[in-house]
Amino acid sequence: MSYWKKQEVEQMRKKCGLFILGMLIAGLFVMVKIYKSSTKIITLSWAVFDSPYDYSVAEQALNKNLEKKNYPYEIKFMNFSMDYEKTYAENFDAYMEFIKQENIDLVNCPGIWGAYDVYAMMIQNKMLEPLDYCINKTDIGKALYESYPEKLWETMKDGGKIYGVLTPYTNLNYYAVIKAEYGQKYGIGKEELSIQTLKKILLKAQKEEEAAGNEAFIAGVSLPYYHFAANYEYTVCNFVEVSTDENIKAVNILQEPMYENWLKDINQIYLAGALADEKDYWEKLENGEFLMVGGYSYSSEATVEAIRAAYGIPEECELYAVEMPELKNPLNGSGMKNAVSANSGNKEKAAEVLAAIYSDSELSNAIVYGEEGVSYTNKDGFAIYTDDYAETGMFLQEAFGNPFLVYPGQNDIADKQQRLWEAMENAELSKLAGFHFNMEQIGETIQELNTISMKNQLLYGKTKDLQTDLEKAREEADKAGIESIVEEMNRQLSDW
Repeated sequence: MSYWKKQEVEQMRKKCGLFILGMLIAGLFVMVKIYKSSTKIITLSWAVFDSPYDYSVAEQALNKNLEKKNYPYEIKFMNFSMDYEKTYAENFDAYMEFIKQENIDLVNCPGIWGAYDVYAMMIQNKMLEPLDYCINKTDIGKALYESYPEKLWETMKDGGKIYGVLTPYTNLNYYAVIKAEYGQKYGIGKEELSIQTLKKILLKAQKEEEAAGNEAFIAGVSLPYYHFAANYEYTVCNFVEVSTDENIKAVNILQEPMYENWLKDINQIYLAGALADEKDYWEKLENGEFLMVGGYSYSSEATVEAIRAAYGIPEECELYAVEMPELKNPLNGSGMKNAVSANSGNKEKAAEVLAAIYSDSELSNAIVYGEEGVSYTNKDGFAIYTDDYAETGMFLQEAFGNPFLVYPGQNDIADKQQRLWEAMENAELSKLAGFHFNMEQIGETIQELNTISMKNQLLYGKTKDLQTDLEKAREEADKAGIESIVEEMNRQLSDW
């Protein structure tokens, strides 16, 4: 065979090979289309607790991404609306009935709602399906587990089993956010700050600025209340915390000497005019004539961004944050949870799609931010909500999605995912991790106590007569039955 003939034959072979390859690809494409058209899409309903927002954009974006990833599911959000004429207990019962009647597959559990931990109460009422099989026996479940710091899963347990996935609050560390101009003037560095040191600086600054004729100045805009020491953990009752020093026990903080001393410190600052009242709180922040405002977060930079955004403090007002370790919170699993309903007829499928959403960045971004170009824009790696979607989006950020996977938002820091992960890993695990109080018998009394606490400015240290008001609060709490609450909580802790 001549050289040219050989070349002709070789060209024919190549053409035949390309033709066959093209036919195989086309056939595969047709098979995929046939598979997709023949695969039954299962609709899974997801109960959302009392939200006024329209989730259609997030729903559509999520379902589009589930289809893109070949999951044969679609999500349908279903809102449960509270009846504000009813008690919290009645609304909780109505939510459980809603989940049963509507054949709900996935359940949104708000954080502490009134005096009720909805996640814990749903577990106790056998309304949630454990996720342990999915986590331990399936690849998607293992991916879910690895998408969160391991320590965080300990806070999701009840009786040793995991029932939900958490969108955690980031209220781990307390920071004093300092206006740089006054911070430098009064010698506040960027290292840790103690309560007593801050108190002395606030009193000194207020006195000196008033003497200098700076009438607009206020030293302190806010200080924390209730949580007054790292060796106490808060509970669903504002007047009851758990002492973790030696024996774990619930205590009435109104009778705790340490809490009384904390109130005296705040009250001294208030009486000196160095702590803002509600009526001039916003004004002091807007005009920039303040020394410090406090807040909880996972890093100093994140706290500054959150405070600046929350109070509209302009960029030209330079701020920095200083950690106050005495006021840190343990890692306790606070935040909204999402779980599989024990009443679902599609438990395994619901667990699969829940695991997929919380282990996949595209799915988590879809449920939190919606669709790019519709509800948000991506600017240098930051997801910026459109103006008409901002309120809905902020709720979605709290209620859904894995914050270790989603884009940083407009008021976040660029390395949020990494910094938040590190903060969670480095946080001290709550001594109560894996335990939840049973509120069924004591919820209404706790709600009454919380109502008393919220109407009382004493707890902010803002009173002209601390001892009289403290004694009055003690009497009201005693009358409402606080000692029976402490006794029952300690019985449950002892049994645990």
